[in-house]
This record gives sequence, structure tokens and C-alpha cells, in this order.
Amino acid sequence: MAQSINLLQIGCGQMGGAMLAGMLASLGRGLTARVVDPQPRHVPQDSGVSFYHQLGDLPADYAPDVVVLAVKPQQVMELLPQLTPYLSAKPVVISIAAGITLAQLAQGLGKDSLGHNALADAADGVYLVRAMPNLPAVIGQGITAWCTASPLPPMVQARVEAVLGSMGHSLLVQDEGAMDAVTAISGSGPAYLFYLAECLMAAAQDLGLSAEVAETLVLQTLAGSGQLLRQRQGDCSATELRQQVTSPAGTTAAALGVLMQSPHGLAELMAAATAAAHHRSIELRAVG
Repeated sequence: MAQSINLLQIGCGQMGGAMLAGMLASLGRGLTARVVDPQPRHVPQDSGVSFYHQLGDLPADYAPDVVVLAVKPQQVMELLPQLTPYLSAKPVVISIAAGITLAQLAQGLGKDSLGHNALADAADGVYLVRAMPNLPAVIGQGITAWCTASPLPPMVQARVEAVLGSMGHSLLVQDEGAMDAVTAISGSGPAYLFYLAECLMAAAQDLGLSAEVAETLVLQTLAGSGQLLRQRQGDCSATELRQQVTSPAGTTAAALGVLMQSPHGLAELMAAATAAAHHRSIELRAVG
């Protein structure tokens, strides 16, 4: 069933713009959107979206059914108290701010704690969702993991999935405690792959290839390998595909001998890197 969504989005930078563009494309006339951002970016022309510089500029009787917080973590806690005049319709509030917990969202809206049914029952208040998209969302190929205080009513969950799925894929995570790990893996993950591309291009040039040839080889190798891995999902693991490429005593085996050596092999480096991202995600909770 097609979704009809009355959206209030706060923030329209790179990720917020991707969300808005995705919703406009997937929901079409089913979306009525108002966006609060002094300098909105990445918005399709003639989109029909109404823009406001600040929350106070919205009509006093405005009551959205979905609110998206697409601002930096440092801004979320300041904004939440200003939202209360617009929550009469018991909307679902979706935050994509890294490290900001459901409890912090509840506190910012004037709720002392997240009880068993608090903020998951429209009779008690709004619905809260914490989500973590990643950069491929800007081309509709993102993955957004999300969690909530407790199970949502089917219609509310459908709205959440329509909003988050407009950027690519969405994944419900049952345990909020896993969201810091999600941030370290899929949230920050594109940067790891981009850096791998940088390193491979530099290595290719060190071996005598031109910058143009290096870029073409590396980008298509990464894109094709990712597509192959995705298509074989469930039938062939990443380990099995690696083994298929690796002939005994061949060139790939020689390279993997370096990458897999211990200590300081790639596995150890990735574990340390993701642990650092995970720790930083936890630190960001202190913002509130």
C-alpha cells in the first residue's frame, strides 16, 4: 500500500538532502514535506517542498506525522525542546545523528526515561527511532540500520521503512546497544573502502601505471568485486571468493601473504580501526 507522509525534516545537508530526494522519488505525491534549514542543499528543483529558516517560522498549528532530525549530534539536544509544539499528531521522530541514544531523544522531549511502553504507544507520546544511514544513500544505494524503544504499530513501522528505504536498504536492529557497532561498520565503512581505493591507485602508479589507468582499473575492480560478492550472497562467502582468486604460489597469494601477516596485518588493522570508530560513537553520547 502506498504511503502518505506529512514530513517535517530538520537539516538538509548532504545526508538530509539524500533522504529528501529519495522520498520525493519513491513517494511522489504521497509526500508533503516541510524542511527547516537556513541553507538547504542537494534539493531537486521544483520539488514542491516548503522551506523554512528556523522551527519558529512553521505555522503554529502544523502537525507532521514524521519528523526527521538530519542535523549534527551537537545540535540535536538543542532542537528537541523546540519540537514539542509540533508533536500533537503523535509523530514518529527519526534521528540520524551518530551516537544520540533513544534515551537522550526522550530526555530532550521532556521524558525522564524510556519505560516499557514509553514513547512506543501513541497514548503516551511520540514514537522514537534511532537510525544510521551511510554515504551511498546519496545515490540510492545506502544501508540504514535503525532501532526503536519497542515494537511499532504496523502503520508507523511502514512509514519508517518508507522513509529510510528511500535511500536504498533499511535494516531493523533489535538491540540499540548494537548501533555503535553499526556506526563503526556501515556508517564509517564507505570511508574505509575509499581509502583502500586511494591506496591501490597510489600503488598502481608506483608500479608505473598512469593515474588515469590506475583509476580505471581500481574503480572497476572494486565495483565489480562488490557486485559479485552481493550477487553470490548466500551461495558463496567472501572467504570462498577470495580463495577462488588465489592460486597456490601465485601473484595473489604473494600479495595476501603480506596483507595477512601478523602482527599488523589487515585483519588486525581493521579490528583496531573499527574499535576506534565504535569508541568514538560511544563518546558522542556525552553531547547530551
